[in-house]
Amino acid sequence: MSEVVCIGQACIDFFINGIQDNFDLNNMRNTCESFTMEIGGDSTNESRILKRMGVDVSVVHSRGDDSPGAVVKYMFDLDGVDISKCIVSPDAKTSIVIIFPMKEKERHVIVPEHFGDRVSFDVTADMIKGAKIVSFASLLGQPFREPEQTYNAAKLVKDNGAILCCDINLNPTIDIRDYREAFQFVDYFFPNHEEALGLSHLDTVEQAADFFLDFGVKNMIIKTGSNGVYVKNATEEFRLPAFHIEQVIDTTGAGDNFAAGFICAMLEGKSLKECLLYATATSSICIQVIGASTGVRSKQQVIDAIMNQKVHYPEIYDAFFRN
Repeated sequence: MSEVVCIGQACIDFFINGIQDNFDLNNMRNTCESFTMEIGGDSTNESRILKRMGVDVSVVHSRGDDSPGAVVKYMFDLDGVDISKCIVSPDAKTSIVIIFPMKEKERHVIVPEHFGDRVSFDVTADMIKGAKIVSFASLLGQPFREPEQTYNAAKLVKDNGAILCCDINLNPTIDIRDYREAFQFVDYFFPNHEEALGLSHLDTVEQAADFFLDFGVKNMIIKTGSNGVYVKNATEEFRLPAFHIEQVIDTTGAGDNFAAGFICAMLEGKSLKECLLYATATSSICIQVIGASTGVRSKQQVIDAIMNQKVHYPEIYDAFFRN
C-alpha cells in the first residue's frame, strides 16, 4: 500500500534540443544541439519526482507490451516506483512524443494522432487501497476520458477516505460541464491559466476559479507561469509569485513537478501556503533543465531552492507568508 497513488498516462518523451533556426523540411539533413530521451506523461512525472522526494508512491497507467513500454517499465524500476497495478496490453501501443524545448517560449510538441487512445481501464478499490492522497494526473486523458468513468473513480477515492488532487489536459472539443458531478469530489485542482480559461470559456482566472468552485472543487490553484499562482477557496483568495531563476531551459513537466511538490508537503502536514512554496520550488528546478523529470533528485534539493529564494530574493519568499 502506498501513501500516494498517481493515475494517468505514460509515454516516451523524445527531446530535440537546440534545433537550428534555419531548419528546413526540404533539406535532407538538418542539425540540432543534442537529443534526450526520457519517460513522460503526467502521472509518470509526478510519481517519479515524489519517489525522489522520499514519498511512498505507486503509479497506475495503461501501456503497450512493446519496446517503448519496456523502457517505461525499466525506468520506473530504476526509480523504485510501484507499477504493480498498471495495465499492460498487447493490443495497445506505448506513445512516443516529440518535444522541441523553446526556453522562455512555450515548447512545441508532436503527438501521435490517436495519443491517449490506448486501452482504457476503470479505477478500482484495489488500485488506491490505503492511499492518503490520490492524484488524477491527466483528466480528459485515459482513464478519465468519459464523464461517468471519471465520476465513478472520483467517488471511489472519497469513499476510501483519500484526498483527491487533479490536473487536466486542455481539450477544446470537450464540454467540461459534462464532468461537473465528478468535480464535487476534488479537493485540489491544478489547471494552468490556459486550461482554466479554455475549459470554462471565461476571460480571467478569477472567473474560471469561481466556475469550478461552483462545481464543488474545494481549492482552485491556477498556475500562471512566470506570474506565479492564483489561489481561491471558500475562505481565502490570493496570488503568489513565481521563483526568480536565471534561465528557463524547458517548461516540459513544470505542472507535474508543481503537483508533486505540493503533494509531498501536504503529506507532511504543511499549511496551504507552505505546500505552494514547495510546489513552486519543485517546478522552478524542473524548468532549468531538459526533461520533465530530470531536474529534481531529492527533497533536500527542493529545500535548498527555497532557502536560496529566502536568502537572495526575500521579497519572493516573504510573499508566501504574508496575510
